[in-house]
Amino acid sequence: MRDDLDLKQIKHDLEEQRAVLLSRLRVKPIYRENNAKNEPVNPDRADLAQDYFSRERQTALLGRMEGTLEQVEAALERIENGTFGKCDNCGNDISIDRLEALPYAELCIECQEKQEKK
Repeated sequence: MRDDLDLKQIKHDLEEQRAVLLSRLRVKPIYRENNAKNEPVNPDRADLAQDYFSRERQTALLGRMEGTLEQVEAALERIENGTFGKCDNCGNDISIDRLEALPYAELCIECQEKQEKK
């Protein structure tokens, strides 16, 4: 485990982020159900288009939150098993600046850039 990181603080921050994501993911299905009850009986095309756009946007946001939640949980697991702060690809240390900005980063900057170019 890396000595140059404040793992207690990072773990605390990740646990808080996980709690926020879980609470938001629980609220979204309720929002969807309440919205469905208020739909007009004979909506016009503009209403249907707006509803479709809203549902697509909501689905994308939910997917993104679920993906972030998976990354946060994986980072917490890496803290527990002592591999946090190591690049999953090359094994080098991930910079502290990167981990402060994105505490659930799995790759160092170099490996991330290589992956994005592919």
